[in-house]
Amino acid sequence: MSKTLRIAQASVAVALLVLALKGWAWWITGSTALYADALESIVNVASALVALMALRLSAVPPDANHPYGHAKAEFFAAVVEGVLIVLAAVAILWKSYEAWLAPRAPDQPALGLAVSAVATLLNAAWASVLLRQGRAARSPALLADARHLFADVITSAGVLVGVGLVALTGILLLDPLLAALTALNILWSGMRVIRESVGGLMDEALPDADLSTIRGLVGQHAEGAIEAHDLRSRRAGRHTFLEFHLVVPGSMTVDRAHEICDRVEAALKARIDGLVVTIHVEPEGKAKHSGIVVLGLAVLLVALPAAAKPARVVSLNLCADQFVVALAAPQAIAALSPLATDPALSAVATEAARTPRVRPNAEAVLALRPDLAIAGAWGARDAETILRARGVPVLRLALAEDFAAIRAQLRRVGAALEETARAEALIAAMDGALAGIDARPRGPALLWQAAGFTPGQGTLADAVLRASGHANAATFRGYGRVRLEALVAAPPALLVLPARTQGGPSLSEALLAHPALAAIPTTRIEPAWLACGGAHTVQAVQALAR
Repeated sequence: MSKTLRIAQASVAVALLVLALKGWAWWITGSTALYADALESIVNVASALVALMALRLSAVPPDANHPYGHAKAEFFAAVVEGVLIVLAAVAILWKSYEAWLAPRAPDQPALGLAVSAVATLLNAAWASVLLRQGRAARSPALLADARHLFADVITSAGVLVGVGLVALTGILLLDPLLAALTALNILWSGMRVIRESVGGLMDEALPDADLSTIRGLVGQHAEGAIEAHDLRSRRAGRHTFLEFHLVVPGSMTVDRAHEICDRVEAALKARIDGLVVTIHVEPEGKAKHSGIVVLGLAVLLVALPAAAKPARVVSLNLCADQFVVALAAPQAIAALSPLATDPALSAVATEAARTPRVRPNAEAVLALRPDLAIAGAWGARDAETILRARGVPVLRLALAEDFAAIRAQLRRVGAALEETARAEALIAAMDGALAGIDARPRGPALLWQAAGFTPGQGTLADAVLRASGHANAATFRGYGRVRLEALVAAPPALLVLPARTQGGPSLSEALLAHPALAAIPTTRIEPAWLACGGAHTVQAVQALAR
């Protein structure tokens, strides 16, 4: 027997005990308010029985007539419980009306209040158990029972105070008045249980916070896909049902698409218990450009290159420059971005010096008559739109934040340029270099740049530090700033500074030469190795591992 069923059985026993105590308190006092309290306990017993039956039914495995299981039985139970609560509230209101017309003083109020107080404390303790177990098991029946009991505890406390005041002040009308107020509180609790349970029966979508988490997980783990859209969700008892469409490149094999689906499903199930996922794979022609954009890879491939090998390739972005120069034949590169020759940013600055550069605007690019444009994650969006409208194929690359993403981007760009053999050769060389690095633990390191700009967890620099045996001393995710005072107060085992700067006077870069840093072990690496991910990034790992 499951723990949830044992809890439900115990609820019946507790409800019967509380009913006996509250019934006794009403019998010896004759108080209308205590009658209302006892009547609600009858509902508690009925609710506990309904919840127990529903949990037994919902635990039955799926069958031919119920392929999705029987979990919704718990929502029916919660609706029944809500209706019973409402009926109890109506009965209490009627009894309160009668007592208002003919008020009477309670008998033996001290004994009655003591008995009712014991029952209230018992209810409070058990409600806490139900709420904790109901949340853990995501059981609507247990949660509905817990909320009902908490409402009962609140009203019982009010009744105890009220009956005590009646006994002390002699104001007899307080008794039916408190009973009526108790009924209104019970009525509100019942309506809330009904509303929430009907939402489950009507396949209400998950809360926005949960959907945001799901979108983030799909975007992070669907490596190789283009986008996800038409996401739909619902809950049935302990189970969460999720389905969406995943768009992949038309050339992708079924095995590869299935591998992506398995990875996404595993990430989602690790975060959400009881999740049932259905993923419908679609070719890139079905992309809507309005769903979840897949992150961390070369994605958003729009208008694939024609079958002929591209002969006039234009790069619109610094990070795209790194892949184009590494993979394309020099004569096939029509132009690179203006930053391609900046040695502080570009790892291919020397090679790029022999190639024309172009500003990433549509007019200048179209004048070069490109047969493929490759863009990066930032900027040039308007130019991309115009280029696509004029029939120019565009490949847009997201940021490569680790070596897996670098491999994927090399393969994606290599396929677009029809240089797959060269891409695989670069990947093999990079992996060989990584395998030869002594990555024994070396303590925390911090990569500190101009103005204290620092890459944290989940960034390319973080992947480089880990591959070299260092932990990233920056514990925040993404990018942030570490103040000089904080750095000096808690220095890392190794401070990593850029080997060169942009040149010219700059207060932000002068910070990197502050005398206070002299006491911290420091090394310097080329900033171009980390500005954009690529096969060259392994050089940063080698430098940090020495």
